[in-house]
Amino acid sequence: MLQPSEIFIWSQIGLTLIIPIIIKMKPKIRFLTVISLYAICILNLYSQEMSVTETIAYIYQNVSTPADNLKIHSSYKYHYSLYAPISFKRATSTITNIDMKLMDNIGASILVNVSSRLPEEYKITGHSYSEDYFRSLYKQLGYNITIHNTSKTTVAGQKAFKIIMDHSFDSQLKVLEYSFFKGGQAYVLTCTSPKNSFNSYEEKFRQIAVSMKFQ
Repeated sequence: MLQPSEIFIWSQIGLTLIIPIIIKMKPKIRFLTVISLYAICILNLYSQEMSVTETIAYIYQNVSTPADNLKIHSSYKYHYSLYAPISFKRATSTITNIDMKLMDNIGASILVNVSSRLPEEYKITGHSYSEDYFRSLYKQLGYNITIHNTSKTTVAGQKAFKIIMDHSFDSQLKVLEYSFFKGGQAYVLTCTSPKNSFNSYEEKFRQIAVSMKFQ
């Protein structure tokens, strides 16, 4: 009979092998498979290798699979990828440090800005940021921004700061932005849409951030 710790190890191996298969499944079959994965996670909890909070986080990160209307986009330079709705197409950016640019036909966009981490930034994480920091930063650039919401979260396993605000110079746009670090790079994931359609985009943008992963 397997010991609890052995159950934990084999369940991890099973999850690793089966997740790529789940992505290709039809919705109904995927649902049944997800239920099975929940059972595996309960075994993880039983083995006492994971706390309740860790188990919930594990389920959320690993069982959430891309829907059929999403497409994966990988960086040509850095080791990350993300899923975005198929309505978003890859575009070329002439702006410095924009590593990935995706746009749809109504003016919504997804940008991933990657820059070298400054020496002083090695002492902080995305959770070190604050609403006051961004207000001060934009004020130095000559903008008085309207911030609707901020929170501390994670993106691709990294501590991140999330901010929802009006666009700094285009009053017709609204922005959802995540700032975080990975290794020697600073990342900013910026999702923008027209204000009048932001509510319909917000959950899509959040899912894009959830899907982002480093290889």
